[in-house]
Amino acid sequence: MSRDPLGKLLSWVAAARYEDLPQPAVDASKTYLLNTAAAMLAGSGAPGAREVVRQVREWGGKPESTVAVYGFRAPAPLAAFANGVMAHAMDYDDTQVGTGFHPNVSIVPALLAVSEISSQASGRAVLLAHVLALEVSCRMTLAATNRAGHPWLTTTLFGVFGAAVAAGKVLGLDEPLLRHAVGIVYSSAGGNRQGLLDGTLIQRVQPGLCAQAAVAAVALARQGVTGAHDVLEGRYGLYPSYYGNDYEPERLTRGLGSDFHVLALALKPYPCCSYSQEPIEAALELAREHRFAAEDLSQAVVWVASKHAAGLVDRAYEPRGCPQVDAQFSMQYVIAAALRRKALGVADFQDEALRDPALLELSRRVRVEIDAQREGSVELRLKDGRVLSRRVSVARGHPRRPFSRRELHDKLAECARHAAVPRTAAHVAALGQAIEGAENLARGADLAALLA
Repeated sequence: MSRDPLGKLLSWVAAARYEDLPQPAVDASKTYLLNTAAAMLAGSGAPGAREVVRQVREWGGKPESTVAVYGFRAPAPLAAFANGVMAHAMDYDDTQVGTGFHPNVSIVPALLAVSEISSQASGRAVLLAHVLALEVSCRMTLAATNRAGHPWLTTTLFGVFGAAVAAGKVLGLDEPLLRHAVGIVYSSAGGNRQGLLDGTLIQRVQPGLCAQAAVAAVALARQGVTGAHDVLEGRYGLYPSYYGNDYEPERLTRGLGSDFHVLALALKPYPCCSYSQEPIEAALELAREHRFAAEDLSQAVVWVASKHAAGLVDRAYEPRGCPQVDAQFSMQYVIAAALRRKALGVADFQDEALRDPALLELSRRVRVEIDAQREGSVELRLKDGRVLSRRVSVARGHPRRPFSRRELHDKLAECARHAAVPRTAAHVAALGQAIEGAENLARGADLAALLA
């Protein structure tokens, strides 16, 4: 294998043409664009996003790229920043199976922002850049092993590189300039989960910072700023610095151009942590089938696979500074809400629902246990003595149980109703049709315009 895996990756990116992409990868790109658009719409009015948009508007500057939903234009890095926060705010985005990596919350905002300042960014160019960026960042994530044993947030640590590749490709950078852009953006690689544990807004702001850094890095590379060269395996490179010996470099390029990891992303049916998706579905199935009242519940037991998963979602629901963050990462809250309301969506993470005292009391009857053999299982013990149990091994939206196009467009419509400025049905339909037919767009910038 080449001792310069980054060079091989970037050479592939620079040379790739739309015609080289297999149709499943193009279809996946459209799926993730639709899903990310939905997440951005739902997140546009969420805590954190509102404040960031207000600050971006106050900063002002050259009107290059569109801030979604709000409709004003800002310098490309700042528009990417605001849109990245929106994309992650409701935790309704996608996840690379097995890694916890949410690639599109940084990649898509950077891609859209740059598509508006590129004269050559057709719809096909956007789809191509999207697939390539996802492939590079997903491979980088998979090359890191023992991810749970290290404190870094994969979404931002690797997402910043994908965002730079997306922005660089759509602007037509050659391999040397792409390498400088990646070397520059390495200075912004990082991220942590502490804000999640503390229930603060920085958790959802971090992907926006990555998108901003990526757009800026590409601009600096074009201006002649040079970046680090041996970014991945150098003495102070990404893997030695962040993962020590816990990485397998051969994963970076094995099957490059033929095996597409972009196909292995899961979408979320519920706007909360990935580790809660299967238990929620199991709880909802039981609640709908057996028609008991939530007040009849004596105790609910939920199983997750590992201490790492439990560390993210096993927490009593006690609303703090941002109840929405607390709820999104509380198995106790999401199971209680699902049982009480027989559904779980964006509405269940708004202020009125989050402060429902009956729901708070019910959440105290939910307990989390660790057992990899029972992951995704829920056991409900009712006051009348009945014990109901169900296991869901993979939730809807997983690559093995993909959303139908109808389900995906329904999600887009649900999120549009909760946008900071709610979208009309006609607007949602136009956005969905544009993404589904993106390869026919003369201007990729039309996608960003429709989000406004």
